[in-house]
Amino acid sequence: MSDGYPLHEPALSWEPATTGFEPIPAANDAPPRVRDDDLLRLADWLPRLGPVLWIHRDPRHPPQDRACVTARGVVLIDHPALLALGRASDLVAGSTVTPHGPREWLALRDAQGRMLAKLFLLPDTDYLAWDRMLADFGERLQREEPAPACGRWQAPIGYLRGMLTRLGAPWRAQLLTFSVRRLPWVQALGAQRPATLSALGRSLAEAIAADERADGPGAASA
Repeated sequence: MSDGYPLHEPALSWEPATTGFEPIPAANDAPPRVRDDDLLRLADWLPRLGPVLWIHRDPRHPPQDRACVTARGVVLIDHPALLALGRASDLVAGSTVTPHGPREWLALRDAQGRMLAKLFLLPDTDYLAWDRMLADFGERLQREEPAPACGRWQAPIGYLRGMLTRLGAPWRAQLLTFSVRRLPWVQALGAQRPATLSALGRSLAEAIAADERADGPGAASA
């Protein structure tokens, strides 16, 4: 696990993109990824968010997924829990209201629409940085509508979803802060356990993990 790196200097300026997410053709039938500038943009914004809850499956990706080659350089994924960034083709922002209060997240999906990872905001997260990140992505960031209530079918569907989840790789919930190290033509995106976290933040993280049927978060998951 990476120990992370110090937070970087303020953001570099980026040229605005005018189109939506478009899969990047890759050699050897590799899965499409998010646009070059969006991946770099994420590497720039994520460390500013502060503590978040990151939910992912145990990484089962080939080693080459750690290095994402873009037109502007290489993004090195320097933490095993973040490998979904190297395979995502869509970024989707979502929000809803739960018994625990408002909930906001960023979802990473592959080209088939399957969920790869989710980033959830906590009370300790910098919400101003979150709002600025969403504004920076603009129309290129997809929006996820809350799922409608399913009435009497809600419990059986939830039960079946939990069973199917257990048949595959389990979801894991980790409390993380992101960091980035900049080198010539390389940006290394890492993560580490937050140095401090409020009791409210930890309690909400546990509630989200339970709702998402993910293991953790706890000392062994971070």
